[in-house]
Amino acid sequence: MQKMFERFTTQDAGNVVVDWMVLAAGIALMITSVALTLTGEPGTDAAAAPAQVEDYRAG
Repeated sequence: MQKMFERFTTQDAGNVVVDWMVLAAGIALMITSVALTLTGEPGTDAAAAPAQVEDYRAG
C-alpha cells in the first residue's frame, strides 16, 4: 500500500486533469454568479422549501 501511495504522489500525469476541472468549476461558478447578479435574486422558491417539506411530511 505504501508503494502504491508513493507512486501516486510522484506521478504528474493526472495533475493536468485536476487543474482543468478546477478551472472549469471556477468558470461555471463565475457564470452563475454573474447571471444571478444581472437577473436579480434567485427567487423565493428556496424560502418556501421548508413549508413544502412539512406539507409533504404531513400528508
